[in-house]
Amino acid sequence: MSKIVECIPNFSVSKEKDFSAFQALVDTANSVPGCTLFDVQSDGNHNRCVFTILGSPEAIGEAAFRLAKKASEVIDLNKHRGQHPRMGATDVIPFVPQSKEVTLEECVELSRQVAKRIWDELRIPSFLYEESATREERRNLAACRKGEFEGMPEKLLQKDWEPDFGERKIHPTAGIIAIGARMPLIAFNINLDTSDVKIAKEIAKAIRGSSGGFKYCKALGIYLEDRGIAQVSMNMVNYEGTPLYYVYEMIKALADRYGVRIIGSELVGMTPAKALVDCAEYYLKLENFNCHDQVIEYHLIDANNPDEKGDAKLSSMKLEEFAKVLASDAPAPGGGSASALAGALGAALVSMVSALTVGKPKYADSQVLVRSTIEKANALQLQLITAVDQDTEAFNKVSAAFAMSKETEEEKESRSSAIQNGLACCTESALRIMELSCDVLSLANNLTGHFNTSASSDLGVSALMLKSALLGAWLNVKINIGSLKDRSLAVSFEEKGLSLLDMAVPIADRLYQEIENSL
Repeated sequence: MSKIVECIPNFSVSKEKDFSAFQALVDTANSVPGCTLFDVQSDGNHNRCVFTILGSPEAIGEAAFRLAKKASEVIDLNKHRGQHPRMGATDVIPFVPQSKEVTLEECVELSRQVAKRIWDELRIPSFLYEESATREERRNLAACRKGEFEGMPEKLLQKDWEPDFGERKIHPTAGIIAIGARMPLIAFNINLDTSDVKIAKEIAKAIRGSSGGFKYCKALGIYLEDRGIAQVSMNMVNYEGTPLYYVYEMIKALADRYGVRIIGSELVGMTPAKALVDCAEYYLKLENFNCHDQVIEYHLIDANNPDEKGDAKLSSMKLEEFAKVLASDAPAPGGGSASALAGALGAALVSMVSALTVGKPKYADSQVLVRSTIEKANALQLQLITAVDQDTEAFNKVSAAFAMSKETEEEKESRSSAIQNGLACCTESALRIMELSCDVLSLANNLTGHFNTSASSDLGVSALMLKSALLGAWLNVKINIGSLKDRSLAVSFEEKGLSLLDMAVPIADRLYQEIENSL
């Protein structure tokens, strides 16, 4: 198994508050070869988004830098308001080892390299925290962030708070970043049926480790303005040392003292399966339970991944298996995943045509172009393959939302909100497929007159595949925006899709026609 590092950067912006800035960050994360954007969580109340990215150490380091750069360009903390504490446009960049080939020490070194580069090239200072901390008091993220963006200029002048990288002054709009290495963390929130945030703050104080509560729990009490309720927002830094059900039961008991009950909980970002299985084992009072032996999905994973390459995904299936799944009566995978696959095939053909041109004396003047095209096409191909799974995952979120209970008015409201968020995610996924296909078409177009003509038909098929990917993804955009209640968002999605079509479809048609005429 290759080296895999997880990076979970947090940004002081949300899809709900500033969609263009949010989308710019998503696009940046998806543009780095060698890593994959697995998950994006956005919260309008917190005015914050959390990315989950996995890849090689080198690719993850590059992605972290590019995202910090983009965040500094699109986020101005002088104008930012939200419930979650923050000190930077990119607020925190943690690196987590996710394969046995990567050590925590390697992640610590990666965090130092990234922090240095961010200062050298962007002039954004940083604190090193958790395992990367140079001082014990900086190990705790909350201690680093105390004072937030507004109070940080004064804090940096204090004796013990000189940045680990950078001068004693914040970036005027991007602030300062906490960068470090740590073991897996779970962002776990519990919502209460009260608008009194003082209750949530008292409960948070009682359960967090710094106040004498659970050792591996960090907690805040906040108010969710759009729902009119209080929330206990937590980071669980060691889910085995302090399991989720420990804090859930304690919050339940403390809330009862105030005549308050828990109305729901949520996970922000991705979480280890064992943390949830441990909860199931506790609440079901399972005896002699063996997670790996008794959970059928683990057996399926083992059967499909004998070389420990991870979960069985659409993108890892054999062609015959994928075709069978696509042909089933399940609503997903469907046209979106098929469109992404068509785009990936188009990118592969562009790379093939370029590879067949490399080293040919007849095309000596084209060597720099075709070698560059191979690298770019391969990167886009990987992103489109990833989109095969991401499109289905986005649709599954909508299906799950439709299955939510709708007996009470509150449940109806939560269900409606989840459906709308799911539809927006599906639309974003389809637009992403369109964007990637446009990028590949641009590469194909640049090859005109510079490629091995014995592969003309292959480039023509590439144009067809990419046009199919574009139009197929566009149909998914159309069907989703028709159900969006936020009409301004729907119009924005539609305008972006039409712009991509207007730009790319003529290129695909012209390229195909030129090749057909030449044969």
